[in-house]
Amino acid sequence: LFFLGLTIISVWTLLDWFKINWYFKLLGAFLVITIPSVLLQATTTKNDIVCSFFIITSVYFCLKSYYYFTFKNFIFLGASIGLAFFTKGTSYLFLMPILLVFGFSVLLKIFKDRSILVLLKGLIAILIILIINFSLYLRNFKINGNVLNIDEIESKMYSNDQMNLAFFISNLLKNSGLHLGYPIGEQSDRIIRDFHKKLEVDINSPKTNYFGTPYEGAVKISTHEDLVANFMPFLLIFFCVMTLIINGISLFRHNKLNLLLGLVILLQILVFIVFLKWQPWHTRLHIPIFLLSIPLIIVTSQRIKWYRYLLLFSLPFLVYGFFFYSFYNRIRPLSQNKSYTVNVQLSDDRYKKYFANQLHLYPDYATIAGMMYTDAPKKIGVSLSDWAYPLFTNFYYNKVKIVTLNVNNSTAKIPQNLKEIDIIVTNYNQDFIEINGTKYLNQTPNQKFLYYYKK
Repeated sequence: LFFLGLTIISVWTLLDWFKINWYFKLLGAFLVITIPSVLLQATTTKNDIVCSFFIITSVYFCLKSYYYFTFKNFIFLGASIGLAFFTKGTSYLFLMPILLVFGFSVLLKIFKDRSILVLLKGLIAILIILIINFSLYLRNFKINGNVLNIDEIESKMYSNDQMNLAFFISNLLKNSGLHLGYPIGEQSDRIIRDFHKKLEVDINSPKTNYFGTPYEGAVKISTHEDLVANFMPFLLIFFCVMTLIINGISLFRHNKLNLLLGLVILLQILVFIVFLKWQPWHTRLHIPIFLLSIPLIIVTSQRIKWYRYLLLFSLPFLVYGFFFYSFYNRIRPLSQNKSYTVNVQLSDDRYKKYFANQLHLYPDYATIAGMMYTDAPKKIGVSLSDWAYPLFTNFYYNKVKIVTLNVNNSTAKIPQNLKEIDIIVTNYNQDFIEINGTKYLNQTPNQKFLYYYKK
């Protein structure tokens, strides 16, 4: 939520470069908070909005560094890029087009002005990026011999196995289909599936679908932060890009920034589609594209009358969507609805709200969290398929040593001290677990999902 506020400020500041008046800046701020996936994620621990903020500030400081070759601008540029890389892996994809356009523009300016000093300032920005991410890169390299990831198998699961024109069109349609929801969800889904048949491409191909996940478009209305469709913002971006393509050269020949921003966004979409396999939760990964598109939408609406009318026509729908998604947020509802929300109320205790996505786990976790609080262990062995953090909410200040057991990825090579473990929490239900000659007896054999072992 804090970074959403910063993102609004960064969009507002970026619009200064386009000489946009305050009325249209307010409109830009309104568009930011009415993107459904942004609105819903603003109250989560997910970090796509954080990543978006650093990407937008990177664009801003690219502009400042290009027009004003000061050390301060290059320092802030390095910090923005470095923090984006540190925040989320998708930032590499979204920043690639930005840095390519910036680097090419700077090189042209160097040859034109015959100034080498800017290269030194660029090296300072690169140094700051490396300093911010040094510990991360070092850890990754020690574990996997690769500075960008710690698990080669996992990284391959996310990247496309094959890419050609047919697969590119397929991925473009599938990612678009996530946003083409109500009121045209069923029609758009049918068109996308029919088009795949004409392309002779398997819509569920594991070559371009994460784990071969069956494709499913936005046929049903979802208010979940991972699956919500950004229908109206998607249409605004689509018509904005079409306007740039049709009228761009004649309309914006006196303002190259507009064309460059449009080009960057198109390249971001291109890189995203080419590199990443389709996933059903891509709507939240698209957040940086949607947020960076807001300045382009505002500039276009200020300068093209018919597009301005289209934007004004969309405002009542955006306002309605803002209140609809706020009240019927699937896992943090202000008001319950059987069709859209889970059975969580504002009056429920904080701990139960952690489990809104998986309410069936709440009783087991609550029982074991209570046992851990009573026993006050100093060292805990954990062997879980997922979701360990709700166990440790009572140990925020009174920290405990956590040892991971039965790790099956490349981080298993990290040394673990298995001595003097007090308790073990695991998904495996058996009579006992033996570690280093010590038996830990199952204290909760009647639970369904989570089990507590003690010496």
